[in-house]
Amino acid sequence: GFEDYVVKFIETHKQSFIFLIVDEHLNAVRKLSTNESISGSTVVKNIRKRLSQEEERRLIALIRSQKDSPSDIATYSTCAHGILPDITLANAKESLASLWLKRFPPSDFAVSPGYELKNQNYESSRNLVVSSQDLAQKIVDIDTLFKSN
Repeated sequence: GFEDYVVKFIETHKQSFIFLIVDEHLNAVRKLSTNESISGSTVVKNIRKRLSQEEERRLIALIRSQKDSPSDIATYSTCAHGILPDITLANAKESLASLWLKRFPPSDFAVSPGYELKNQNYESSRNLVVSSQDLAQKIVDIDTLFKSN
């Protein structure tokens, strides 16, 4: 499934920094068309447990959730490197840059996995919001593809 794919991807891309966003509330269709809700933070926690220290060091895993109470954030923080709340794409670039630089400070890496905010033109997308449902459906689609191969 999806967890296996992500672990294998990280293991085979030894020189890459991996950026992973997982929605907290994933709806998946299991055998016999049974709907099941899967916790994205549990998925991320399972992935991170399977990685070596070096592999985990190259990963930034974020939980995307509409819930942002202190207890929710505390739960997500035990499983992932940060939280990405529902925000517009224009605001996302600053949030993502901050999370990226916190996870990968240039002083700690010989190769800087930098993020350049200058000359990025997101004007036409300023009010675009990526919904939880859209992300969840894409993850289910991807998981289905990998299970079929």
